[in-house]
Amino acid sequence: MLSRNFLIYDAYMQTGPLCGSLRRLGTSYSKADQAVDEAFFQGFSASARRNTRFIEEQKKLSHSLEQLDEERIKQVISAIFDELQDEPVYSMTIQLIVSEMLHMAGMSWKRYFPHASIEDNDLVPARSGIARLEIVSELKLWLQDYYARMVQAIKKQHTGGSYSRPISKAVQFITEHYASNISLDITAEALNLNPSYLSRRFKEETQMTFTEYLNRVRINTSCMLMQSGTYSLKEVSDQVGFLNYTYFFKVFKSITGMTPQAYMDGLKKSNK
Repeated sequence: MLSRNFLIYDAYMQTGPLCGSLRRLGTSYSKADQAVDEAFFQGFSASARRNTRFIEEQKKLSHSLEQLDEERIKQVISAIFDELQDEPVYSMTIQLIVSEMLHMAGMSWKRYFPHASIEDNDLVPARSGIARLEIVSELKLWLQDYYARMVQAIKKQHTGGSYSRPISKAVQFITEHYASNISLDITAEALNLNPSYLSRRFKEETQMTFTEYLNRVRINTSCMLMQSGTYSLKEVSDQVGFLNYTYFFKVFKSITGMTPQAYMDGLKKSNK
């Protein structure tokens, strides 16, 4: 919830036709009551449409977070709040949306750092900053900055490790481009390194070949996508960069010890 924790209720008021006598009071009241019902359900329908739209954008935001795609995250946040410009920042609609978005950010952080709180990271702005915001456009910019700095912190801490500068850059390149058709040669060229040198140093420092490391990143991300319950296995395979569906099954089982379908079935059982 936002720091201003107000309870906001919509009030609906209507008037019936003027009554020339008490005998017409019942009819006037009935028409006013009907008008209130119509206004309420129109408001309810608009709220339902907003909620449905937010659920759709929430799925996109979750996927962008899993991809650590800063630009896409910024676009999705804009899409969410551009439709809410006329809402006061303390409205229940805004409070619920922001609360869910901060919860999603925290859950994403926990996937990478299970034992560290996002609040303890100096690169991510303190959530108390929300209390100073007065309008929705300011809230949108704050959340875009919050998510961007969180993603940057994840990339920095998750890929840095104790590696040398060339290998740290290679690991970061994998983190940012694993969903595309990358390879050792493509990475070496992008970083202006000799492929043989990169291959040797990568194995020495990570204890894995370039392809082994790339596949682990892809499989870890595929598990996150499956946990969201939004995608089919074929969609998961495509989104993490596997060009061959059968190869995805083979790599997944070699790393996790089970097939993707078995992993998906286990998630369904645990959610019951």
